[in-house]
Amino acid sequence: MIRAIVVFVLLAIFPLVMQAMDNLFYVSFASRVLIYAIAATSLNLALGYGGMVSFGHAAFFGGGAFVVGILALEGVRSAWIAWSAAATHHPVPGRPSGVNVSRCSRSASPTRS
Repeated sequence: MIRAIVVFVLLAIFPLVMQAMDNLFYVSFASRVLIYAIAATSLNLALGYGGMVSFGHAAFFGGGAFVVGILALEGVRSAWIAWSAAATHHPVPGRPSGVNVSRCSRSASPTRS
C-alpha cells in the first residue's frame, strides 16, 4: 500500500517538475502513453472479458483523433474544446453504423431459426 502511494505521489509531481525544468516533452510523451494505454485496456475488455470480436472502438478512437487534429490544424489550441468536440463527434458515425451492425447481426444470427 505504501509503495502505491509513493508511486502515485511521484506521478502527481512529475508534470510539475518537468514544467519547472522547462522540459515538457516528457509530459507530452507520458500523456500519449496513457491515452494509448486506455485504448489498449478497452480492447482487452472487449476481446478478453467480453469475448467480442470488435474493432469499432478503435475506429471511434481514430475518429476522435481526426477531429482533434483538424481542430489543431485550424488553430484551436484549447484542449477542453478539442476533447468536447471529439466526444460529441462519436454519435455522428456511431448511430448509422450501429443500426447497420444490429440489422446485420439479427439476420445472420446462428441462434435464430
